[in-house]
Amino acid sequence: MNRIKQTAEKILGRPLEASEGVDIQSIEVAEKKLNVKFPQALKDFYLNVGKLALFTDAFEFFAKPKQIYIKSNKLVFLEENQAVLSWGIDLSDLGKEVVPVYHSPNIGDQESEVIWYTEALPLPDFLELIMFYQAASADADLQTRSKGGYPLSYVGYKSDLENAELWDKFQKDLSEKWEKVVDGNGLVIYWCKYGLLLYYSVQDLDTDVDDLIYLSTRKDFDLSDFKSKFGFQQLD
Repeated sequence: MNRIKQTAEKILGRPLEASEGVDIQSIEVAEKKLNVKFPQALKDFYLNVGKLALFTDAFEFFAKPKQIYIKSNKLVFLEENQAVLSWGIDLSDLGKEVVPVYHSPNIGDQESEVIWYTEALPLPDFLELIMFYQAASADADLQTRSKGGYPLSYVGYKSDLENAELWDKFQKDLSEKWEKVVDGNGLVIYWCKYGLLLYYSVQDLDTDVDDLIYLSTRKDFDLSDFKSKFGFQQLD
């Protein structure tokens, strides 16, 4: 089972095109340069969606195969959009059945000073989470160019729903009509055939960003319940 392909086609609502993945030779060249073998899940990501910007650089940035590098014994393949975090795989875990993912907040420091923290999800699940997160976070132009993205964006507020005693109703509606595809790393993401909904499950008292509920959809008429019942507003 190719989970990367299944996840991408689920999000896009269409079959992937061969041109949206990198060629196997690009991966083999990168592996030879670094003298390693990439985990299968990472290979599947690049082979299926390595040229599809909705997944590779909508918010976080995947290195191209030739840009993947090794630092402090980690194969580094992903960077946060403001370069605050980097993600990698420990070389000692390559070839294992379960491959953990690690992140570092100081990868620019000297090798002996770089600190790594283990992610809660192993590599296949982590990549799936990132794909849904990228698709839910991309701007309207990129959504449109992806031939299957969600170009219409709306926002609601958890605090508004809680104050109006609508939060339980909101969650009940979601659980009945949508599929929860991500619940981890402080994120909750729901999917249905016409939209993605994202909110943060951990509240940061220093910012109001975690109060936001982001909703992206393919068509405006699919959102009547969110606008009339729950007060979602369209983003410009």
